[in-house]
Formats: sequence, structure tokens, C-alpha cells
Amino acid sequence: MIKKLKVLIVEDEPIIRVFLKSLVKNSGHEVVALVANGEDALDIINTKELDLIFMDINIDGTLDGISVVRQMRTKSKPLIYFISAYNDLETIEDAMSTYAYSYITKPIKEEDIHVAFITAKKHANRDMQTDEVFLANDLIYSKQNKELYLENKLVKLSKIEKKLIDLFMRNFNSIVTVETIAYSVWEGREVSLSTLRGAIAGLRKKLPSLELETNIGRGYILHSHINY
Repeated sequence: MIKKLKVLIVEDEPIIRVFLKSLVKNSGHEVVALVANGEDALDIINTKELDLIFMDINIDGTLDGISVVRQMRTKSKPLIYFISAYNDLETIEDAMSTYAYSYITKPIKEEDIHVAFITAKKHANRDMQTDEVFLANDLIYSKQNKELYLENKLVKLSKIEKKLIDLFMRNFNSIVTVETIAYSVWEGREVSLSTLRGAIAGLRKKLPSLELETNIGRGYILHSHINY
């Protein structure tokens, strides 16, 4: 599954900021923020979900890029690429003694940025693997996002369908009774058996490869087609 990267650009030179922003957006990724000083960078890193950071070393504010990376406290573990006009060994060693992944010297080459995208996508997709449940060869469920992907494309689900899938995934390979479905999906509101069955039928029609077994007289069980 191809992941859309969430990218932070920390750079105090406007021309380079615009250049990096255009490369990120033209490659189909998201620019979470463009900042020019260390304090703003640190605040965003510690509060936003990020996959990739382009971090200039000589930036505005009291914190330089290396200091920002040393002080970051984030759970998202983004890939960090330092960007700098400095190419002396001492600066490079200081920068790479942090959490950073790589170091790009100015002037920036477009191919260096695209290599960063490729590397970050592999890194992010590897982290996603433990989050994914393969329900069929073409159907994947993301536990973190509570979303289904059919042939790597997001499946559009109704509010009721999302609740059904979430409930079945929380009880994967176990019977979910009709009573539990009615209470959990319709949140205690009265619902007829025909409406409930209709919702299940609609889900099956939308997702033919979904192995949703009817346990007559009790409820439903969600299985996986995949043989591990």
C-alpha cells in the first residue's frame, strides 16, 4: 500500500522553501508545515504526525536544526534529512550523531529529494505492516485508521458499515451476536432484524471477498482468506 507522506519543511531561505514544497506536492505528498525557526519546528514535531522532515541546520531562532532534533520528543519517529550548506566533517558528524537518517548538502539536487521520498515511504510502510490485517488477497484493514483498502484503494463506507467493520475487527474470528451488533452499531437505538440483515447484506455486496460467515441463530463471524 502506497502511503502519502506527511512532510515538515524547516528552512529559512524562501526560495528553497518554495522549491521543496513544490517537490513534495508534485510527488503526491502532504506538506504539514513550512517553518523558518527552531522553536516552531520543535512545536510541530512534538504535536503532529510526521513521516519525513527536511531540516536546515542554520535556521532562525535560538535553536539550530541539530538542537531541534536533539530536543524532539515524538512518537511518530519521522525520517530526518538534514539540509545544509556546511559540508565540513565536524558539522556532518555532529548532525549524524542525532536521530537523523541522512545529510543533504546545498545546492539541493532534485534527485536527492526523490530518494528521500522513496526511503521514507519504505520506512513508513514497514511500520504500517503490524497495523494491517489481510482479510483477503485484495482486501486490507488498517487497525490504526479503522479503514479498509481494496486493491490499495480506500473503500468508501457508510457510517453504519464503518461501525460494523470496526466491531467485527475487534472480535476477529469470533462470533458477534445479533444483540451485540444491534447495541454497538445502532448505539442502543431500537433496530429491526431486517434492517440489521440488510446492512450486513450491503456490506457483503460492496466487499464480495469479505469472508463474513453467518452463524445461524447466533450472529456473524469475520474470517480471513489468507493462508499464512
